[in-house]
Amino acid sequence: MQRLREQGVQRIFRNGAKLLLVTAVVIGIGAAGTVLQERNAVAAFQSTGILSYEFLYAGHVFDDWNAAGTGNDVNALLTGGKVLIRDGVYVTGVPADDTAGKFQIIPNASYLNKMGSQIIYSDDQDRHIYAYDLDTKQKSIIYTGNSGEVFCTKDSIYFVDYDEGAALMKIDPQKPTDKTAVVKSPVKSFAVCGDTVIFLDEGSVLKKQAVGGKSTDVLMKHVERFFLNGHILAETKNTIVEFKPDGRDSKKLLQDADPEASLVGISGQKLFLQSNGELASWTKGAKTSLRSAANGLYGSIVEDKDNQAYYGIEYQQDNSSHISLKLVKLEEGE
Repeated sequence: MQRLREQGVQRIFRNGAKLLLVTAVVIGIGAAGTVLQERNAVAAFQSTGILSYEFLYAGHVFDDWNAAGTGNDVNALLTGGKVLIRDGVYVTGVPADDTAGKFQIIPNASYLNKMGSQIIYSDDQDRHIYAYDLDTKQKSIIYTGNSGEVFCTKDSIYFVDYDEGAALMKIDPQKPTDKTAVVKSPVKSFAVCGDTVIFLDEGSVLKKQAVGGKSTDVLMKHVERFFLNGHILAETKNTIVEFKPDGRDSKKLLQDADPEASLVGISGQKLFLQSNGELASWTKGAKTSLRSAANGLYGSIVEDKDNQAYYGIEYQQDNSSHISLKLVKLEEGE
């Protein structure tokens, strides 16, 4: 169960205890950007590839960054990263069923990232970080410590280091023995966007900090998990709040009647919500049931754009409290 919590799937098989209702307070940071500044930020990113984090929401900055700057859909990484669909490469860290036979399996893999021809991942058993070469089909060890969540950018590997009290560390894959602390306090979940890291601390406060900086800004309190689609989508109990990367223009996006409802994935403007034991997608307020919904809980949902399909990881628990994971295809419709 500890591993599941580390993957951001915090509601799995809760013992029935209810959280007290909390009021999410979004704190605005910085001055409002003008339309001209937004256009300049988009143009600069398109020409230089340098991400202006504050304007992640502007134009196609998020889509371009997510496609070029990360090794997986960032939201799949934030919900466990056990599925990777990237540049025609289909990889999973759990057994695939017959409907997903095209997937390549890396046993015990979590937080799958793609860097060039290599898959970078954390092993569920020994907790080390490995590289799996797609050409040679061989794996090599990168980091022998006790790692949690792993997130790769174009040239760096970021990970939660439990040998360092759950601090967020950064290493160069070419010099893996040299690690640098990015956030020294305990981190539960994170994403690195350009020169900025967004992270949940142990008190469930969502913060942002410049990579290489020391001061942090609070974005929102009482957050259970967060997602990105240019804006930040943060979940507190059964309520989803959306706001710009700097904390401005917050609004309640969705509130479900089920107090145990959980946002388990996002693809663009499509949200995947588990409520009353069922899985459904939401697009601009319209709800569509998913046929694969069962008794488990879902995470790591990714879109296969080539085949207009969605895949995710289904978590199930038997009577002996054993957790099993299965790759499933998510199809809309009753």
